Amino acid sequence: MDENVLNFVKQYIGDAIANYPKIPASKLNEVVEDASIRMVESLKTAVTTDKKDGIEALLNGSDDLMMANEVRKMLESDLVISIEEVTKLDAREATKVASSVFPVVLKRFCEAFDAESLTYLLVREYKKNGVLVGSFTCILGGMFG
Repeated sequence: MDENVLNFVKQYIGDAIANYPKIPASKLNEVVEDASIRMVESLKTAVTTDKKDGIEALLNGSDDLMMANEVRKMLESDLVISIEEVTKLDAREATKVASSVFPVVLKRFCEAFDAESLTYLLVREYKKNGVLVGSFTCILGGMFG
């Protein structure tokens, strides 16, 4: 897992959720850690599958709202699941928390990364770990071509 991406996500989630009253202080670090790992893993999957266009649409401000919303929902769902599992809040409460926190996290994430740099960081990490990425050459070609 790329530590740079993971650390950014942890910081953004931690900053956004730090003073949220529904999250017990004793569970805050665990929520941040769990949600960050889930979100980065989802991003890794997205950049190496058919969701790559959604990442590009989301981060580069493309007009393809359907693709961007698909990725957005996937990432927000990761946050909801983490909040539910770690804090034991019910799904409705966890969704409320995520709905108020996620836009802040997403805004900061979009300011920090563009699709090309994120793809490079995540695919490079996949390659380092020996996972075969069929579109690796295409992704590099798109970045530098």
